[in-house]
Amino acid sequence: MRKMNILFTSLMVLFSLSLIAQNGAPEAGMPNEPGKCYAKCLIQDQYETVTEQVLVKEASSRVQVVPGGTEQVTEQVLAQDGSTTLRVIPAQFETVTEQVLSAEGASS
Repeated sequence: MRKMNILFTSLMVLFSLSLIAQNGAPEAGMPNEPGKCYAKCLIQDQYETVTEQVLVKEASSRVQVVPGGTEQVTEQVLAQDGSTTLRVIPAQFETVTEQVLSAEGASS
């Protein structure tokens, strides 16, 4: 029974201390509102600057219609290169009869 009394007493002391800690006077700069719990952070904030490249928009292609324009151009175009044509012409023969005078008025 004596152990129970010591245990009960120590629990009551701990409960009382926690109530005193919660309802005690707040530190300077801490808000004082009943029913609200605040904590004081003793570690300062640490910040780190990070530079990142962010893809805002995927690469894309754009089709743009341009109205057609016309222009008149005069050009001289060589239709065919100069060439030479060889043709075979069949030979034409003729018969000619000639009388040859060997000597004029010769007598034998």
